[in-house]
Amino acid sequence: MMSSTSSSSSSSSSSSSSSSSSSFLFCFFKSLIFVEAIEQLGLLVERNL
Repeated sequence: MMSSTSSSSSSSSSSSSSSSSSSFLFCFFKSLIFVEAIEQLGLLVERNL
């Protein structure tokens, strides 16, 4: 849920920003999505235990 929101906002931010800051924003949102995915995996593992 959260990751899809982050990816959509990252694409809109990247298109409105300059090239140097857009690459930084892209990496920032990619790491946010990565952390969100890890948290979801952790929740799944906890439920299975």
